[in-house]
Amino acid sequence: MAALTGFSLLAVVGCFAQHTELQPLSWDGCLLVLCGCLLSLARRPAKEQGAQPLPNLSEESGFLVYSPAVALQWMLLRVTRVYPVYWVAVSLEDVWDNQVLGADWILNPFHLVSMCLSTFARIAVQEPRRLFLLSGVPGNTLPTFWLLHVVVLVYLVSPVLEFCLFRPIRTQRGLLAMAGLCFTLKLIIVVCAATILQGGGFQKGDPWYWHSFLGTTVPWYSFALFRLPEVALGMLVPYFAAADFPGLVTAADVLAAAVVAFMFLVPQTPLTYLCTDMNLQCPVTAWILWGLCFGPRKSILGQFLSSPFLVQLGNASYGFYVFQQPVLRTVGLFYPSSKGGKSLLACRYDNGCLLWHQSFGDFLDVVLTMATLLLLGWLSRKVVEEPGKWCARKLLGLEVSMEPFQRRWLQAADVFRSLVQMIVYAWPITLSLDLVATWNMGAAASGFFLSWDQIGNVVGLLVGHFLGAASYSFRRRLIIVCPLFAGGFSLIMPHILHLPGIRGYYMGLILRFLIGLLQGSCITNSAITRLLTPREEQVGLSMFVNFSWTGGVVMGVGLPWAISTVCKMSELTPPVSAMDRSCACALACGGLLMLVSWMNAVSLPLSMEGLPTYEEAGHEDSPDASASSAEMKAEGKVDKVPGSWITLTGLFCQFLGSVGYTGVEVSSSLLLEVQFSWDIDAVSLGVSVVYLIAAFGSLLMFQLRENLNISDNLLVVVMSVAGLIGSLSFYDFINGPYVLLVGSGIIYPCLICCVGIAEGNTFLHAKDGTWRSMENLVTLSYLTDAWSKSISPPVTRGMLEGFGPNVFATYQLLILSFQWYALEKVLQTA
Repeated sequence: MAALTGFSLLAVVGCFAQHTELQPLSWDGCLLVLCGCLLSLARRPAKEQGAQPLPNLSEESGFLVYSPAVALQWMLLRVTRVYPVYWVAVSLEDVWDNQVLGADWILNPFHLVSMCLSTFARIAVQEPRRLFLLSGVPGNTLPTFWLLHVVVLVYLVSPVLEFCLFRPIRTQRGLLAMAGLCFTLKLIIVVCAATILQGGGFQKGDPWYWHSFLGTTVPWYSFALFRLPEVALGMLVPYFAAADFPGLVTAADVLAAAVVAFMFLVPQTPLTYLCTDMNLQCPVTAWILWGLCFGPRKSILGQFLSSPFLVQLGNASYGFYVFQQPVLRTVGLFYPSSKGGKSLLACRYDNGCLLWHQSFGDFLDVVLTMATLLLLGWLSRKVVEEPGKWCARKLLGLEVSMEPFQRRWLQAADVFRSLVQMIVYAWPITLSLDLVATWNMGAAASGFFLSWDQIGNVVGLLVGHFLGAASYSFRRRLIIVCPLFAGGFSLIMPHILHLPGIRGYYMGLILRFLIGLLQGSCITNSAITRLLTPREEQVGLSMFVNFSWTGGVVMGVGLPWAISTVCKMSELTPPVSAMDRSCACALACGGLLMLVSWMNAVSLPLSMEGLPTYEEAGHEDSPDASASSAEMKAEGKVDKVPGSWITLTGLFCQFLGSVGYTGVEVSSSLLLEVQFSWDIDAVSLGVSVVYLIAAFGSLLMFQLRENLNISDNLLVVVMSVAGLIGSLSFYDFINGPYVLLVGSGIIYPCLICCVGIAEGNTFLHAKDGTWRSMENLVTLSYLTDAWSKSISPPVTRGMLEGFGPNVFATYQLLILSFQWYALEKVLQTA
């Protein structure tokens, strides 16, 4: 079916010729007939050259309406072929408007990316229907996208359209009758439009033919309902069988030549243009399409369009069409005769088409523009279309991977997800105090702005856990989709924060809650990772996850400074206010969350069948444990510490440790800004450097534990004593910002290591079939961390604001002492 790909190139070049006034007729209708034909072939791929068996008579006779789940899957696969490239085009809207110099594409790429993200987020907030091509009316800026709107609606109604078209058809006569019905409907629409034209209902030069329909003013040219008959006719094309009439293929070539001649000999009257604009010639287009590859032999045009060179160019036709009008407007070739206030279609009525292309410079402009569009089309296919299609198939479990399952990739994806989750949580640490001051609020309000992400995380964890009984394929899709939507919410946060009055603060809280909820809902990713991780790697994986949490906090608190530095390096004006910095951080987090979705799609296995899981029957139920227990009973020593007690105590240790290091995070930044008058960049850089050193310190402790065989008991003692000494830096009699930072850098890795040891030992006591199953323990562990992070920020900042640093330092000492005591008990009895 290569000829259809070549025909798509021919159709988009015809549209290009129309928009540059090389010919006066509309070719958009050809694309719609081709869309219907390709839709049928995508639904039932062709197995051989020539006419295809009718759906009712083929082996795969099931219609989509009989299976809603398959229908939804089908619609998702189709629209993902349309949206990604379109979103790239609308994101470049400000670039098309000449707000970016040509040199900026190379010299200031960060500025360009930032502008595109901002434009995309603005459209998502202000014009969501336009973002999903559901507005129904072409916009003032990019009216070319009306055809994509029609295509999306066709995809959304394709299950019903397929059923209505093919369910009554069982013979070739029935197929011809249905084709005649489609053309009759099209003819009725065109006759009604011609009647309106003769009555003066359409304004002269109106390219959209605006007029009322059932009481509503609609553009008759681009109204989706009026375009359905030609799409339906295209869907019937692959099934026409005429093996005994080879002359019909020759007639298709003759019709193709007649169409080319008609373009230049067309009577230039309003009625002629109306009929061609409304695609009255759709049966001719369908006949030509049929002759390309569905007849008893290929037509001459089909053989020409099947050449490898044209097929390769045809693969770029979608991007060529999408970027066509913006590029033509930018270079000044979009309907050149319409300049000076004239109508877009002025050349039609002034016999001006082709008259302006008389110099070599004009010809060169057209050739270079076409080459640019082909390059954009090729890039969009390779960089956007094909990856988008692959991601959609991966999401739906349709992309069969030939590579064996890689446990390390799954573990890396889980660690990266934890990293991004902490970045999303931590970026307001250094900004929230100044941000809430915009709404005349204090330190406690800044703590709530931090904690609402984790409150949503708690709810999301519960939702994800309750969905644990669902099928693996459903949970896999949830794990991939949730970060994707969280990234979308993060991208629209800048526009939410700028809402007038106090609404910006409360809507920001709601958005933070939703982002946290979506991140928490994919908790089963960690449960799957734990199940596929061997027992001897559990503690190591826990410490790596905790290291990623620290790294996420480092990157989150340092994000404002990093953005300012990148802007200065790009010779751009860096964001100054806390509001602008917050908006920039939210955009960056949106991109990272979408990357998490992609990594989940790549790393998660399509099925758990045949993969080794490492959840054991339980430590105390193992044969060795039973033998040891029997020996202890024989000696009169009864084991009074069951695994459930160890598990609960381990979770309590995780809770205390998380409360402790979260308090250090939010208190150090507050004290540096309020007590020592550091600006936002200084706080961001200072805190991130200290936490970075702390992160590597915790990683060093992990390596020492593994390589030198240091016992967990000794490591806990050393870490706890060091943490108690570091807590003294928060007392006001030890004054100085650097002492505070050093103390924070000591406490942080100590608490992180202790939490990692507690978590790893907790997972060692997982027991299948009980509340201590691996999936339940993963949920409880993350719930413990999220709950402590939702409590600690407002409590810590409220304590510092109301009682001062001495009370907070004592509170920190108590937390460290309790954690040390509880963790020692766990290690002694484990």
